Order: sequence, then structure tokens, then C-alpha cells
Amino acid sequence: MNIASDIPVAQPAAGGLLQDDAALQGLAELMGKLEPLLAGRRLNRVVDLLSATADLVDMADDYMVEKVAKAFRDLASYEGRLYGTGFTPDVSILLYNKDLFRKAGLDPEQPPKTIGEIEAFAKEHEGNEALAEFIGPLRAKAAEWGKLTMDVLQRAAGNPDELGAASYDYLFYSGYVVLAYWWARSVAAAEASAHGAAFAQGKRETARFYFARVLPRTLSHAAAIQAGAAPLMAMDDERFGA
Repeated sequence: MNIASDIPVAQPAAGGLLQDDAALQGLAELMGKLEPLLAGRRLNRVVDLLSATADLVDMADDYMVEKVAKAFRDLASYEGRLYGTGFTPDVSILLYNKDLFRKAGLDPEQPPKTIGEIEAFAKEHEGNEALAEFIGPLRAKAAEWGKLTMDVLQRAAGNPDELGAASYDYLFYSGYVVLAYWWARSVAAAEASAHGAAFAQGKRETARFYFARVLPRTLSHAAAIQAGAAPLMAMDDERFGA
């Protein structure tokens, strides 16, 4: 969502929860309250956001049971068998300003599409001193990402449960590496821009923080991915009722 542009209209997916009129009405009311906050750059005020979302969750109990609870039950079921249940429903929303991407020399309409794209970027900037501290870790993470992907696919060939077991941590791992790639690209774009040394230094310092303090979170996600499905699927159905 670009806060400098018009607020987008939610498009309900066929057969989804947002086909329900009450849900659509609640979403429309929420977006109407968020619009002035976005325009005024006041979304960082937690009290505003909480106030804006309060009406959305003010639904009758029968609606919550009939629509929302069923949606979560269906989401956690496969071939009529319930594998889990959500007790803290959450929807994550990423708000970003496309104008800032363009100002930094990045095209928000052209996100990374393949792991090989990261390696190509690293190879292109091997001799760039401003990127030297980022290229090595980025290249290593891209290689590890590819290996984790192949490992999961190979295990899944013999056990489809491996895909579901890896999915949560795989998505987090992928997100952290992609953001590292974007930060490295941002540094490269800043160095080539006319914004000056202070601007480029700010990009380097922020990227340095990300690589040192955030990117290492991939370590725990990689370990979880490599653990496989066995610990998740080992317990017999009967033991859940013990």
C-alpha cells in the first residue's frame, strides 16, 4: 500500500471469508478510518490504530462462530482431518511507501523473483568497496537458501508432510534474506545517486544494523527447517486425548 496514493479497494477472493457482506462492510469501515491516518502520517500512533480497528472486531457471537471459527477450522484441516487450531488469529499488514523505494533508486514494481538474481547482484558488485561488508553474507545466505529449498523438496518426495513442516520457517527465512538483498541494493543505489555522502552513509549504517542484528534470525529458522517433519508427526492421534 502506498500512503501517497489512493487507498486500495479490497477484492474478495472467490469462496473466501470476504465474500460475506458483514465482513466486507467491516473492512470498508476500517479502511475509511485508516485513510486520514495514512494521509496524515499518523499511523504510528498506536491509540489511533487501535481505535480504528475496534469497530471491525465488534461482531455478533453467532457471526464469529459461524464464519470466522469455521474459516480457521477449514484452514487447519486436510481431507477432513483437523491438524491444528488457531487461538490467536492474526493478520499481518505491510505498509510501505513506493515513492521512498523510487527515491532510493529501487523499483517497487520489480521485486526479486529468483535466488539466482541475488547471486547475480553479488557478482556484479564484487569490486564495490561500499558493498564489500554485505556481499559475502548475502551470497552465503542465498546459497544456503537454495540448499534448504532442495533439501526440503528431496525430503518431500518421500514424505509430503515435509512441505507443511518447513513452510512456516521457510517463509520467515526467505523474507529475511530478501530484505537483506533489498538493503544491499539500497546501499548500491545510494552510492550511485546524487543525494550526497550523508545520505549514502545513512543507508550503509541502516543496512549494517540489519545484517548484524536482524539477518541472524535466519539461523534459528534454518535449524527448524532442517529438523524435518518427524518431531511434528511422531505422536499417535490417540495420545492427543490422553
